[in-house]
Amino acid sequence: MRGTTLFLAGAGVATLVATLIGSTGGQLLTSLAPPSMAPVASVAPTEDRPAHLGDWLTASDAELAKSDIARLNLSAAGGLPGAEGLDVDAKLAELDRWAKHVASETERNLHRFREHPGEYENSEAYFRALMLIVALQGDLGVHYNPARISEPDFTNSKDLFLHGMIGDANGGTCVSMPVLYVAIGRRLGYPMRLALTKGHVFARWDGAEHVNPALRGRFNVEGTNRGLNTPDDQHYADWPNKLTDAERANDWFRRSLTPAEELAVFLMQRGHCLEDTGRTAEAQVAYAMAHQLAPKSPEALAYLVNVVRGEAIARASSDPQAVAANAKRDSSAEWTAEKRRQATEIAREAIERGRIQPAVNPAMPRPPTGGPIAPQIPGMPK
Repeated sequence: MRGTTLFLAGAGVATLVATLIGSTGGQLLTSLAPPSMAPVASVAPTEDRPAHLGDWLTASDAELAKSDIARLNLSAAGGLPGAEGLDVDAKLAELDRWAKHVASETERNLHRFREHPGEYENSEAYFRALMLIVALQGDLGVHYNPARISEPDFTNSKDLFLHGMIGDANGGTCVSMPVLYVAIGRRLGYPMRLALTKGHVFARWDGAEHVNPALRGRFNVEGTNRGLNTPDDQHYADWPNKLTDAERANDWFRRSLTPAEELAVFLMQRGHCLEDTGRTAEAQVAYAMAHQLAPKSPEALAYLVNVVRGEAIARASSDPQAVAANAKRDSSAEWTAEKRRQATEIAREAIERGRIQPAVNPAMPRPPTGGPIAPQIPGMPK
């Protein structure tokens, strides 16, 4: 996730959003999804969906909850650099195969939990989440893209969306790996959701009142490093960026997202890729859609206002020196430098921690061995 720089322009934000969607959305929304949007046969079947991602703007949370989070994520990548020729249905079919493998390995090793529940927090939910991470990382090669540890880049959609990890050696980041875990988990009937803190996305097992007692529990799932970590909510108040008192008190960070808000996160990532590749008009539409779906998100609003303001400044001034001065003043060079420094430090600590501590419970049969250590590093802007 990017850092948030909020600038409230003089024009009403609600008017701005409505104008962007109303005047340009009709032409641009069709690019948000590949033509093929037919339902996919998955481990947990879902119902028919609208033909294009933009149609979900008027869908209810109940309707969105019936959708496949992986399909929405991949559809949000349509037409972006790195997603040329993206076959959504083929990627979803591969995810279905992965889910079946995770289910098979979980059942094959379930006796370990039943024989020694204390080694797995006395929680079958924890054991299943652990097996999900172990199977995906160890058997299927899911890993963090090492190139993004010290050089964040939003211009390649493979770093932002699921297709960079499915049948592709690119690897993921903190904005795509949690989505993969949730997508596979939901195929297995697990109560998994996405959550955010400032500059980071993580997964959560959110089944405190699940109808199946074996799946009850609530814990965070941090799988961007090797193995499974389950940090508490307080951890995300201080990492990777310390939340202010106002941010701790708001109703956005560190809570489980609704289906509409999950889609908004994908649209924000789409907007980043579009903005950083010079497609500012389309980026504005993506941010506006995200703000409409998640009005409580301070990031969606900030991204929208800043990209509109940046374009307005560039158009309003015919003086190259003034444009350059504005760009220098408004750039986040200092912020970016600090985040890169933090990312490098966190990466170094995570790698060192991986060397001296077991990534998963030592009682597990096969710790992850595929690919390099993938530390918990948030995506940062270039």
